[in-house]
Amino acid sequence: MTSLERHLIYSYLTNNKLKFDKNPILTSYFKDFEQNPQLYFDTSSLNISSIKELENYLELIIPVGDRKFNGAFSHRTTSLTLS
Repeated sequence: MTSLERHLIYSYLTNNKLKFDKNPILTSYFKDFEQNPQLYFDTSSLNISSIKELENYLELIIPVGDRKFNGAFSHRTTSLTLS
């Protein structure tokens, strides 16, 4: 997992005031998380307000060669190919 990925998720949770400290999955996910001030500032300023928005930002950090393999952008790629 990349630092950017964790910062996007962390920013989403904190911006939406979602507590995650008692969630074992998220506690484990953020176990070794170190907040980078610049990344936090940049990701917090995105004001990600929904899971769908978070998903879109997370898809953008998947390397181009891996997107089809991982299923990211599959609905968009198909519609772009048909037009």
